[in-house]
Amino acid sequence: MWCRWLLVTLFLTLPIQAWAGERIALVVGINRYNVQSNLVNTHQDVQHIVEAFEANGIKVINKDTLYDLTFVQLENAFRQLVDQAVTADEVYVYFAGHGLQHNNSTYLLASDTPLYTGEMPQSASLLDSWLNLLQSANPNAQRVFFIDACRDNPLNQINYVTPSFMGIVKRDQGTVVVYSTARGQTVKDNNPFAKELANYFKLSPYSSVSEIIDATTIAVNYLTKKTQLIDRQGGLGRKICPLRCLAQTPKPPITIPAGCIDDACLATPLTVDSFPISTNEFKALFNANPRPMDSDNNKGCMVYENNAWKIKYDLNWYTPNLNYPNVAHCLSANDIQALANWYTSTLNRGYYRLPNAQEQYKIAAYFKRKVAKEQLEQCEKMDDNVTCYGDPQFGVYLVRE
Repeated sequence: MWCRWLLVTLFLTLPIQAWAGERIALVVGINRYNVQSNLVNTHQDVQHIVEAFEANGIKVINKDTLYDLTFVQLENAFRQLVDQAVTADEVYVYFAGHGLQHNNSTYLLASDTPLYTGEMPQSASLLDSWLNLLQSANPNAQRVFFIDACRDNPLNQINYVTPSFMGIVKRDQGTVVVYSTARGQTVKDNNPFAKELANYFKLSPYSSVSEIIDATTIAVNYLTKKTQLIDRQGGLGRKICPLRCLAQTPKPPITIPAGCIDDACLATPLTVDSFPISTNEFKALFNANPRPMDSDNNKGCMVYENNAWKIKYDLNWYTPNLNYPNVAHCLSANDIQALANWYTSTLNRGYYRLPNAQEQYKIAAYFKRKVAKEQLEQCEKMDDNVTCYGDPQFGVYLVRE
């Protein structure tokens, strides 16, 4: 049985100064093959990744030809990518489809690739060559490859291939290869890697790529009940982030209009950060202004279950939620206001503050998140050191004035 392939290449270049260079991506998903077995979720995975890239200002260069590319189309797309990589600050590649390994080289199969006979693969893109060309086009780049594929090399039906696992061997500096599963292992058609990776790109664009890999690893491990173990090799020369790293820029604001969304109403517009507070923001706060968190002082977190609050002593502010590991939770009003005060004094973007319960309810409705109104109202009435803020699926959005 053929297994689908997913490749994300983040080709992140040069120290960030003014972000003047273009950020580009090649995104390809192949569901339909002429002779190989068709796939199920590659188009859907492509949609997740395109949305995540565009949410971070990354231009998809082949927006009109994302799906079911022929060999000629696939080669032309890579050639265009190499040409544009010369001046781009960042280059991303995402491929979802079939792949094989022949004579220790890895190939991406186009929709019209013929059956593999054990000879040199025909009408299949040699990934190793494109990686070398991308490196030559911009040798100072940082490269991260996300490969979501079966690694038992399913085309090795009569011992054509050595080694028997699918994989790329890259030793040059500034390259990370992340596999969605371990050597010799398979992934299922409902493999959650692409969806979770895209989710953390959108939720945590100011986190480093390394932190996003960690979050995706936790989520995939949990969702597959440890049957899919992410494998990472190599390292980067500097910290890189999908949008920009937090130390370099604040989050862009969003204005939520006045009026009602369902039963969530506000009389005036509300300007908030475009993403919820992350655990990484508190880590940055600690580096600048060391302070204890109230979950450490209280030795636990308040959780809202069955319409009531109770404390859980096995939780703290840095305990990752398996589905949303970088969304800050287990926070007190004191914790949040300390972060808001730090941003007010250092970012020069206006006054930051904790939203009140009614504002939080409207923010949740705007972002289409479900959170109990009673939960927010009761939390607001508690002492400022009580760790009741930050629903794991919703988090807390700072208000700007």
